[in-house]
Amino acid sequence: MKNQMGFYHGIKKMSSVTNKSGVVNVFKEATRELGKYKNYVNQNLSIKNIILERNDKILENQFANTIITKNAKDIILVNSKLADGEIENKLRDDLTFFLTEADWREYFKYDLGKIKEELGSDAKCVYAVVHMDEAKPHLQAMFALQRKREKKDLYTENDVDTSSEFSMEVVPTSTG
Repeated sequence: MKNQMGFYHGIKKMSSVTNKSGVVNVFKEATRELGKYKNYVNQNLSIKNIILERNDKILENQFANTIITKNAKDIILVNSKLADGEIENKLRDDLTFFLTEADWREYFKYDLGKIKEELGSDAKCVYAVVHMDEAKPHLQAMFALQRKREKKDLYTENDVDTSSEFSMEVVPTSTG
């Protein structure tokens, strides 16, 4: 039987309207621009962190131009780590140093692709960083939900979402 590695995804949602400062702090912590961190960060190793994506303009646009309701949770945070317990138990060692930086990059790049696929095209990636400066390598990513809104003078049948299984049948009633 062949060993397989999987991903563990922790998901958290935030509001860019009611918690803008919290969103900014998470952004700065993940990109190592905060200076003070909640968990143990070996700042000597921060230069080894792997930035897969960074799109500051998406977050700026979210704050300035995206129309959302006050209670909407439009920011999605993903913390992804390797589900490596079984393999480490067999090796009796930490898997961190068995993989090269290129291996970690490819592993989490693949994982990021799967995350994007699951979240859909309305979720725009603000950043995706592999932290090599903590106890275990892991991916932290932030997505902003930005649905394209179009205002049309005339809507057609093509604009209606017919993918739901709900259907309505018109049944004539007798009058009389």
